[in-house]
Amino acid sequence: MGKLILFFFFAFTSLLGWTQSLSTIVLDKAAREVQTDVFGNAYVILDDGAIQKYSAQGILIAHFRESGWGIPSQLDVLNPLNPIVFYSGKGFVQEFDNNLTPIFQLNLEGGFTRASLVARSSDGNFWWFRERDRTLVKINRAGQILLEGTTLDFLGTPQSLLPTFLFETIEKNGIKVQLYDPQSGLYTFGANAQFLLRRADVRMDAWFRCGKNWGFSSGEKSFSGEAFSNTPLTKPLCSDRWKLVGNRLRKDE
Repeated sequence: MGKLILFFFFAFTSLLGWTQSLSTIVLDKAAREVQTDVFGNAYVILDDGAIQKYSAQGILIAHFRESGWGIPSQLDVLNPLNPIVFYSGKGFVQEFDNNLTPIFQLNLEGGFTRASLVARSSDGNFWWFRERDRTLVKINRAGQILLEGTTLDFLGTPQSLLPTFLFETIEKNGIKVQLYDPQSGLYTFGANAQFLLRRADVRMDAWFRCGKNWGFSSGEKSFSGEAFSNTPLTKPLCSDRWKLVGNRLRKDE
């Protein structure tokens, strides 16, 4: 009986150690971005252009790579059942099912050829920052414009504006759209695409979504996005967020 109890003890501790090891994943290639969906799944863009999906338990469950498409410039998992990636070099949005099988592609032609930032909207459409007149617009799945905001030129925004992130957030006071430029800070728009606020003091290396929360990292520190706090997070924004540390995926504990 004692041997049986000892066996189960070692079996349990071994299983516990194996489960804990899945909170850190060693990637076989370097990665440039990871996003966590509302279910705790991790979506990763690798340096070779491949996209991988890991379960909340750290198990690889899907892999996609299309030769010749280049490296996706954006990854958006606002809708966890239909994540999207945007290839700015090719000028198109690719939508997937939850197994990373392509199900929809939107070619951004004509006036969209200079598009460099596209993001998912919660109503199934897409946000696009129109570079030629520096205006936030919403387009539908046919590429038709649904909403058109006010040009940022009225702010005296520098002509060198080169935003790197565009994403929708769902906050206590409604839907917001965030546009980040490394030189001039974070621009916030309302659900009607109209400009609301600029935070020149915000500096972001990357942004992340975690359930309905969102945040950003600057250096080695993480911050709550909605609070715009200047104080780094002292505890994880949520316990199932995945982040990149070198060539590893690590889950916040």
